[in-house]
Amino acid sequence: MLKKTITYKDFNGDPVTEDLFFHLSQAELVELEVSFQPDGLAVAMQKMMDAQDGKAIVKTFKDIVLKAYGKKSSDGRRFIKNSLIREEFESSKAWETIFMELVTDPDKMNEFVIGIIPAELVAQTEELAQKVETQPAAKRMTMAEVKALSEDDVEAYRGLVDEIVHGRVVVIDD
Repeated sequence: MLKKTITYKDFNGDPVTEDLFFHLSQAELVELEVSFQPDGLAVAMQKMMDAQDGKAIVKTFKDIVLKAYGKKSSDGRRFIKNSLIREEFESSKAWETIFMELVTDPDKMNEFVIGIIPAELVAQTEELAQKVETQPAAKRMTMAEVKALSEDDVEAYRGLVDEIVHGRVVVIDD
């Protein structure tokens, strides 16, 4: 869950400091990902950026921010989101303030996206990224090199298959 404290002037011109809460559950992330089929959200966003489709980027980001917005129950057991809560938020100066802050600063936008994703998913993603970064590059073998292995050495073939399956060896064309 992401808590953003913002300060703005309301429609009466009075200064207001408010805590806003944003969160996407794992189920909501799956729904979001599926809504961008066949490529998924990350690829769809990259395509929008490559095409410099500002309209699509802003609309998509707006939808994500509104989908993530909600109110935490006083006992902390629920995060309440519904169309009325979203409508009230979208018609407020708080919305204007947070939205403009996020769309005009890529670092804040990135921080926001990471902040609304469940912490356990962020941790899993970071752990996977570290594993990928620390893995040595796969050894490359040509088909000729594979064919040159002794047909009698069954263990060599089994070992090679294991290395290929685990991504430590890649067989390329001659």
